[in-house]
Amino acid sequence: MIQDALNLIIQLAWLIMIIAALRQVLRAARKLGSVFAALRTLFSYRSLIYTLSVLGLTLVKASLVFVYPQQAGVVVSIVSQHGVREKPLRGGLHWIVPLAERLAVYPLYWQTYQMSQRLTENASGDTVLVRTLDGQEVILDSTIIFRIDPEHVVPIRPWRRDSAACP
Repeated sequence: MIQDALNLIIQLAWLIMIIAALRQVLRAARKLGSVFAALRTLFSYRSLIYTLSVLGLTLVKASLVFVYPQQAGVVVSIVSQHGVREKPLRGGLHWIVPLAERLAVYPLYWQTYQMSQRLTENASGDTVLVRTLDGQEVILDSTIIFRIDPEHVVPIRPWRRDSAACP
């Protein structure tokens, strides 16, 4: 809820700032008669303070991440030596470096992947075609039930762009 409240506050602050800037420019343009002179009024002390405070709120919002209890998060970072933080983030509110880090979230609950020839609502249509010792082709339908270990979520690395390079 903190992130939702911050989103609302930041959106309202940006909207108020844009409306106030337009109002200030229009008033100054009427008074001074020149649009360029009116645009210079935007660089007043009060306007800069308000702009910096809205930018600060935006950075605070970008640095707060929330991980749900049934999830684990891996922080992908350009400031870490290996490209990720060593420890995964568990449920709760956490700080990251804005614009230098991002969060990759993984579910920790049990999941099912069903491979079946018949397409149902849960099946993917990925069947396995194998050949037996005597040369016959057999189609295997299978179901895989899995769960990610929360302590070993960092080595999974599907967040990398070159997934073929992953071990």
